[in-house]
Amino acid sequence: MERPLDEPCTVPGGSVTVVELHGDLDLDTADMLRDCLEDGVERGTDIVVDLADVTLIDCVSLGALVEAGRLAERRGHQLCLAAPQPAIRRTLAATMLDKVFRQYPDRRRAVGGLSAGCARS
Repeated sequence: MERPLDEPCTVPGGSVTVVELHGDLDLDTADMLRDCLEDGVERGTDIVVDLADVTLIDCVSLGALVEAGRLAERRGHQLCLAAPQPAIRRTLAATMLDKVFRQYPDRRRAVGGLSAGCARS
């Protein structure tokens, strides 16, 4: 089974942590996803969740993203999404989470946007 996520890594400069996810994010991977996102938030930086290689995301995994976003916000940080594929964008729109999370077309722009202190649009 492909590992659904990588360990969070802090981008040089220390102001942004990237969490790179892969494959299907579903009930089988939800606990691992929640732990990984929490670890990212615990680093005390803004968070970029890279969804470029994600093919499916279920409601449990969406809940983990929302939970991590709220935790980051309470700590004065932002959580944004990078490179969601069309199916993932449709899921975010259907659940209205496209209004909750700032989205960027790729990881580089997400890191740059957060590093520059861009406010959510």
